[in-house]
Amino acid sequence: MEAEGRAGRRIGDKIKDDLKRHSINKHISKFPKMESHYCSAISKHGFLAPDLSMKKMYDMYCEKQKQRNETPASKSLYKNDFSFFFYTLKKDTCGICLTKMKNPEQNEEFQEVYEEHIAEKTKVRENKEDCECELTGKENKKERLKTAEREMNNRTTSELERVNENGAITLGLPRGLSLFALSLL
Repeated sequence: MEAEGRAGRRIGDKIKDDLKRHSINKHISKFPKMESHYCSAISKHGFLAPDLSMKKMYDMYCEKQKQRNETPASKSLYKNDFSFFFYTLKKDTCGICLTKMKNPEQNEEFQEVYEEHIAEKTKVRENKEDCECELTGKENKKERLKTAEREMNNRTTSELERVNENGAITLGLPRGLSLFALSLL
């Protein structure tokens, strides 16, 4: 008979759950992800293609587990370990970026075109910010973000990490600085 852990659960069940979580994370990590371009320096959330759904991904996971002759994790465990959002197309998404999202492993020619496109996009945004700063007399978003990053880097990790009621680690932001305020930067 197995030893019991906390709350009467057997220790073997905990190990099985950890193995299933590992297989879930391994499965999810195989899908191409995009970073959020809103507050991407702070947010660690990834975005998946809009043609995917939780149900489709779970069905693919179950199918793969059956091929390996392993029991798949429950749908609730799969949902709990899921930390991604599904990307919905915005008006400002161009054809080159959409092609890259749909086929992340393109040939070298396309990769060069894509890198030039990203460099041009970055240059245009910087010029736009500089023009806005000249017109309004305010410091640009990059400077505000750098200031916020410096403030956060000056704090120790233990100060930044707090455990909420659910046991999840949250960031302790400097006073007067919220995620909403950072999203406006």
